[in-house]
Amino acid sequence: MVIPIIFCVACLSFAGSSFELVKSSNKTTYLPTNERRLCLRYLKLVLADRTAKNVLALMTVPSRDKSIGFRQMSIAINTAGCERTDFLGPGRGYGMVIIDCLDSRTIFNPRRRTLIISPSPRQTENLHHRLHLIDQNYRLSLERGVSHGLSIVVITAKPKNAGLESHKIYIEPKSHFVMRLDLISPEGKDAMSYETTSLSFPTSLPANTFSIEIPASVRTEHFDQPAPVPDVASARQLLHTEPVVPSHLPMGFEIQAMYQSRMAKQTTLGFEITDGLGSASIFEVAESRAPEDLRKKLNNHDPMVKRVGGVIVQMYTAIPPRAAIKLLDSWKYSK
Repeated sequence: MVIPIIFCVACLSFAGSSFELVKSSNKTTYLPTNERRLCLRYLKLVLADRTAKNVLALMTVPSRDKSIGFRQMSIAINTAGCERTDFLGPGRGYGMVIIDCLDSRTIFNPRRRTLIISPSPRQTENLHHRLHLIDQNYRLSLERGVSHGLSIVVITAKPKNAGLESHKIYIEPKSHFVMRLDLISPEGKDAMSYETTSLSFPTSLPANTFSIEIPASVRTEHFDQPAPVPDVASARQLLHTEPVVPSHLPMGFEIQAMYQSRMAKQTTLGFEITDGLGSASIFEVAESRAPEDLRKKLNNHDPMVKRVGGVIVQMYTAIPPRAAIKLLDSWKYSK
């Protein structure tokens, strides 16, 4: 999903949380088939990470450091699908730049003095199946609103499976730009993920927008696209032990990809799983080859690490903790 940023010239101004919903009634109803398809159409445009207009925007994102509060990012996107994100601070990410042009992604980290070049993760996105999972696992509702003279569409996706977050996605429909994202916890607590504070749609962008002037002595690192692992036999050969490949996962999650990865110089088996909106990455390594820090996490009862047979499994995810534990608990050998 596009998260924009910017060098704003002649931008529209958005003061604080200024989104005003315009409802046809006092309650939001779930959609009949044709309107549900309209929601899915908007989500398809958003998830494709392409905007119908050039975009310059300034955004705020909550910081994990409570002393900072919010961080600022600038975003530039062109209609060809190139995106540039500049982290304006405050915080540790200050000065970082990410450029993604569909075929490749470049990350410049001035603090570490590194330039990382890798294939864009958008190359491997199975958009059709992801939309199918959203339709299968979420109830969709649509509202229309106005923000400082701009019409917006607000899609709310409420999970059919307990314990997961609802997503509230604010879209500028002519550009397909996501102006704000709210995540609502299973307990009903509303947390803003990011919000646009200024926005413009220039007819063109400067020629150097999607390039970076790199200072001397920066270390360049190249990463290849993870190699897919086609079947269980290949996974067994990779790990030198029996891999854990569940045949069923709870809460509507499905395995989207199985691939070869690396962890502390050890070969691992990686999985990407999703229910359409929520996602997780899972890595397996033979216990006999597991790096020391992973063994420590296991011995210290890290809730996101477990042993299954001769394999240590670790999960990375942003879904709510109870749902994450349930998902990891299901990661076991198929009967």
